[in-house]
Amino acid sequence: MACAFLTGATVSAAAALAAEGVHPDFNGLWRCARNCGNGELIPWQTLEITEEGRARYEYNSAGVQRGDPTIDTVLACRPVGIPRLAMFGTFEIFQRDDAIGIIGEWSGPPRVIRFAEHHRDNFYPTFMGDPIAHWEGDTLVVETVNIDEQTFLDSSGFPHSDQLRFVERWTLSDDGNSILSDWTIEDPKIFNLPFTKQVEYVRKDESDETQRVAEYVCQNLEEGGRIVN
Repeated sequence: MACAFLTGATVSAAAALAAEGVHPDFNGLWRCARNCGNGELIPWQTLEITEEGRARYEYNSAGVQRGDPTIDTVLACRPVGIPRLAMFGTFEIFQRDDAIGIIGEWSGPPRVIRFAEHHRDNFYPTFMGDPIAHWEGDTLVVETVNIDEQTFLDSSGFPHSDQLRFVERWTLSDDGNSILSDWTIEDPKIFNLPFTKQVEYVRKDESDETQRVAEYVCQNLEEGGRIVN
């Protein structure tokens, strides 16, 4: 991450709060605004993919194009998982000293991020994985592992293995109205090298009821389509 030399007159509000031991406040409604695409992570042709990763991606991609609910958890009305969930819709953040909770619009459980030094031992894989967090100055660092292999990294069918490690670095803007989230994705079974991506979230107006998290109910159809109410 780039460093800047700041004078007392140019220290950001977030940095000043961090110096006082007060962390940035991420509470509120947010929506992905930049580099979200259509839920597509990065064009697969640009990545260093293993032979296993390429074969799995081609298989998954064909299933997604067919609308096969046995391939894509979304088409079967099951949770989308992380990081795919982080690229869609409005979500609400609830921040406490010991944990951060995130509720999104897509079907599935909330995301609960614990402030902890170590991941849980002998814990079974879940759609949201096992996320833990710590602060580095005014940046929130979230590391998620143990994500269920049924999920994809994005809507195009990008696979991952049980060795996926997903790291997010959240930085709040000085005015508190946007979050830059720098991602690093590592999975030695799928990618020869880790890769990075930056997305931006913008704050939504909580006083506007039309901006709040909506309830979407997914109904699985026999032909593999879905209805979202």
